[in-house]
Amino acid sequence: VQGLFYESYRALAESEGLKGWAAARPEEAKAYFNTIPMRRVGECEGDIGRFVVTLCTDDCRYVNGQSIALDGGQAFLG
Repeated sequence: VQGLFYESYRALAESEGLKGWAAARPEEAKAYFNTIPMRRVGECEGDIGRFVVTLCTDDCRYVNGQSIALDGGQAFLG
């Protein structure tokens, strides 16, 4: 199959849903955010969007069939 391209992204980003959860459960959110090695939540456009756009360029034409965590190192996919 020519041009087969499938990627799965596991993103941890400052979405409206995450902001709502953090506001409703601040103690739980603080504990969770402390598990992120980079000590911050990703920006939707700046961190997640730019990476996804990069994968759509010819520079990444050989990348195929990956599950990619965009979460500041929070999850280990092993």
